Amino acid sequence: MTGIAIRKYTIFIFCCLSLSTEIVAQSFFTIRNADSVFMVKNPVTQDHDQVFVGNVFLEEKAKEIKFFCDSAYKHSDTQIIEAYGKVQVNRGDTIDLQGEYMSFDLNTNFLKVRKNAKLEHAKATLLTDSLDYNLDTEIGAYNYGGKLIDSTSVLSSRVGTYYASNGDVLFKQNVVITGEDYKIITDSLRYNVNSNEAFIISPTDFVSEDYQMYTERGVYNTNTGISNFTKATKLINESYVLTGDNLNYDEKTGIGILTKNCELVDTVNNMVLKSDYMKSVRQDSSVLAVDSIELQYIMEKDTLFAHSDTIFVHKDTLHRQIMEVYRKVKFFKPDFQGKCDSLSFTEADSTMRMYYDPTIWSGTNQLTADTITAEFVNEKLKHVNLLQNAFTIASEDSTQNFYNQMKGREMKAFIDNDTLHTIEVYGNGESLYFVKDDGKLTGVNHIRSSDITIRLNDQKLSTIIFRTKPTGTMHPVSNFDKIALLLNGFRWDEANRPRRREDIFEWNLAPPVEEPAQKRGVITEDNPEEEKNDEDLKNAKQRKPLENGGEFR
Repeated sequence: MTGIAIRKYTIFIFCCLSLSTEIVAQSFFTIRNADSVFMVKNPVTQDHDQVFVGNVFLEEKAKEIKFFCDSAYKHSDTQIIEAYGKVQVNRGDTIDLQGEYMSFDLNTNFLKVRKNAKLEHAKATLLTDSLDYNLDTEIGAYNYGGKLIDSTSVLSSRVGTYYASNGDVLFKQNVVITGEDYKIITDSLRYNVNSNEAFIISPTDFVSEDYQMYTERGVYNTNTGISNFTKATKLINESYVLTGDNLNYDEKTGIGILTKNCELVDTVNNMVLKSDYMKSVRQDSSVLAVDSIELQYIMEKDTLFAHSDTIFVHKDTLHRQIMEVYRKVKFFKPDFQGKCDSLSFTEADSTMRMYYDPTIWSGTNQLTADTITAEFVNEKLKHVNLLQNAFTIASEDSTQNFYNQMKGREMKAFIDNDTLHTIEVYGNGESLYFVKDDGKLTGVNHIRSSDITIRLNDQKLSTIIFRTKPTGTMHPVSNFDKIALLLNGFRWDEANRPRRREDIFEWNLAPPVEEPAQKRGVITEDNPEEEKNDEDLKNAKQRKPLENGGEFR
């Protein structure tokens, strides 16, 4: 038969699958084409093996297997065909295997593909130099490096197992997914070629030009760019590091939703924000936080802790941070506490602005106004501005409900080394303070003056300077039962002052102390001289503190 072209030649292969039973499997391969077929004697077995040369085409219709190669050698004793050249095996319309060498066990339908092995299945192509594949189980494996290419990405690893029946691929060791503008790096990963979903099963890093992510469990869709991570998740952009138990992230919109144990860390601004829900938008570096919020500002000596219902962090046009804090705002720092309805902080001028019933406590002093602004320099509080209806209160004797009080149109407090030392009153100034002689209370002084300067020593009243035509009365202790000792607008909210970190989560524990309207004020007559226009107020603010004037010690 040597040198004779044969177009039809049927090989009947009988193999015993189990020696313990009498079950026999039979596979029928038909030679559809071979330019030449000849027999060679095997020197080991003395059997005659078959050799097929030129455009070899074998087929088993029952299993829809088609086998193509340049040349093939069939071992009669092992039922193994070795194929060379351009080797290709098809299984129906789903599997296409190619390589330069292939060992095909006809008993088990197990193939060993070597040299530029390629498996095409569904919409994916697997490339490796050494691939083992079982046509019956439709499972392929490589152990010396390979990569999978589909319409969205390229996946590579040292070890891989391909499950054609469901489209899953299990990658292990040095796993890398390369997309159009990102990389995913991990040790183990499962990928489905039908759904384009990567199932994260080990610590995994996502790297792109604009952001990074980390997780240990979850799903990433390489087609839609949508992630759903469920363990040890982390989202990193140019401004923040965000972590949480769960992260849903849309790569196309740049919107990420974190839930449970969320944390934002801003190392540039020394800020940590915690909550149970955060929404991050990559395009404007904004973050919205709600639910169980705690904000931490880490300063030189200590940390400011704050709580509210909602916090929104974003950037201005020059990429400077703006923070907006809404509803039931409360903050604590050992030397500085406060509460208000809403608050904002702008990095551009390092200023905090408090709105709607704001209150600040420093030492024994309570400061209130319609609006309060606090100015920071090098992370240290330097000035506090009380705008409209400014009022300061300091407890003189809590057992007697004696309070030193100061009110005016506006005030400015000066702070050095975390200590309040001076308060300037601009417009409509009025004060009520208790006078002592050798530590003994002698009376109460009620004075009105357009502008007032107060000096404090160790958080206690030391000196008051009344600048413009002060008028007032000194009331002895014997008259205390005949006069009101609270200025009009007095509102003492010490019960709601946060004295420790945990207190920021409590709101309105008790109503503030207020004097009934009919008893308010010590002096009731009007004083029209106290009214200032805006120009007078501007000039007063530009005056240096502690100029000459009426001074009381």
